Amino acid sequence: MTAYVVVAVLALSAGAAAAAFALGPFLVRAPQTEALSVAPASDQPTPSLPTPPAA
Repeated sequence: MTAYVVVAVLALSAGAAAAAFALGPFLVRAPQTEALSVAPASDQPTPSLPTPPAA
């Protein structure tokens, strides 16, 4: 009987540890990277394709 309880506790602990490792990045908020950006923020949207050079 004690073996069943020990195995059940170990299985639950392993499952909780696996869930914590799998969901860890979603539970921790990422640091704000706005201050680390080199390019200034622009109110205009950036084009998705390169623009041709001006003639």
